Amino acid sequence: MKEVNTTETPQKGSFSLSIPAIQIQISQTLQTLIFLQTPP
Repeated sequence: MKEVNTTETPQKGSFSLSIPAIQIQISQTLQTLIFLQTPP
């Protein structure tokens, strides 16, 4: 039972953490695009 719990928890954690990581990447790319588009 313990092995099943340890295998299930990392999957849920990684899946939940992958969503914020994607949002951070999108926000960073948008910031870089806006920064490049803005004239110096």
